[in-house]
Amino acid sequence: MSTNLPPGLVNIIHGYGTPTGDSLVRHRLVRRIGFTGSVETGLAIQRAAAESGVKCVTLELGGKNPFVVFPDADLDRVVEMAIAGMNFPWAGHGII
Repeated sequence: MSTNLPPGLVNIIHGYGTPTGDSLVRHRLVRRIGFTGSVETGLAIQRAAAESGVKCVTLELGGKNPFVVFPDADLDRVVEMAIAGMNFPWAGHGII
C-alpha cells in the first residue's frame, strides 16, 4: 500500500525547547500542537500556547514508548512488542 501525504502535513523540527520549541508553540500560524514527553515540558507548552492564543494542544506526558498501530496490523504482535518495549527487565519488574 502506498500513501502520498499532502505537502506540509507532517513537519519535523529539531532543536532545543528554548528557543525552537517555544517559538513554534507561540507562532501565530501554528494552530495545533501534539507533544509526547515530560510533564515539565508539557506544562511549558500548555502555558506558552495559552499565552499566545487559542490552540488545540494534545499532551502525552510521562508515558513511554508511544507508537501508532495501523488497521492492518497483527494485534497479537503489537501487544507482544508493546510489552517488550516496557523495559521491565531494566526496571526491576517482572513480567507475569
